Amino acid sequence: MVASSTLEASLINMVGENGLGHALASGFGHFLGHIGTPLVALALFPLSACHG
Repeated sequence: MVASSTLEASLINMVGENGLGHALASGFGHFLGHIGTPLVALALFPLSACHG
């Protein structure tokens, strides 16, 4: 859920939607940057889907 929300918020910037995703993307953005955040979320998404 974390990877999905973060990826959605990073790629689709809709104000008022997906507050958790925007908070996560903002937090991860400080460490990974605007390019790295969606890339890491995209890499983690299939891993979390397989183990969930």
